[in-house]
Amino acid sequence: GNIPVEFHPHCNSGQAPLCYLEGVKLGMRVLHTATPPLASPTTDALPYLDRAGFAEQGEALARELYDVLANLSGHGTAAFNAQMYIARFVSMQNRLDEADALFRTLLEASEQAETDVQRARAHLLYGSHLARRGRFEEAEREMLIAVDLQGGDPRHGTWVVQRDDVVVAFIALYEAWDKPDKAEEYRRLRDEILTAAPQ
Repeated sequence: GNIPVEFHPHCNSGQAPLCYLEGVKLGMRVLHTATPPLASPTTDALPYLDRAGFAEQGEALARELYDVLANLSGHGTAAFNAQMYIARFVSMQNRLDEADALFRTLLEASEQAETDVQRARAHLLYGSHLARRGRFEEAEREMLIAVDLQGGDPRHGTWVVQRDDVVVAFIALYEAWDKPDKAEEYRRLRDEILTAAPQ
């Protein structure tokens, strides 16, 4: 119908990230967080929205989360994650110049990120953005920085739930760059990851 439905979870059961994704699939366009302390775990929904291709909804949620978390003490990691995904979702919508500026700011701030995983994910997402721009060599360099920050093995993803995020990014890069042998090499690594993943 014509009545807009907004989604407002409280994350009591820890399932809000998956519920966000299901809500978006059902057509919900406005996603809320319950309270600032609960906004932090809600950033876990962003990679799900990314993988499912919901860039517009992901951007809206990431911006809301960033606005809530940016000035709260003790939520720097979640605020940085929200900022990363704002840039990612803007790039996915082909607003590439805007994404360039967001990623520049993000990478400057990544030196102050709390963990190597965060820094790795920032470089990985920037590499994907550069691939979208057709700047393949630069994209590969950024993605390799992400791999180095994760111990040198691309099978060590930057997110525990989607451990294949690094190899998926390399597959997309090499497909866009027209390097099918390299893409196939990373497809084999992805198969290894998915085979070894607990069921």
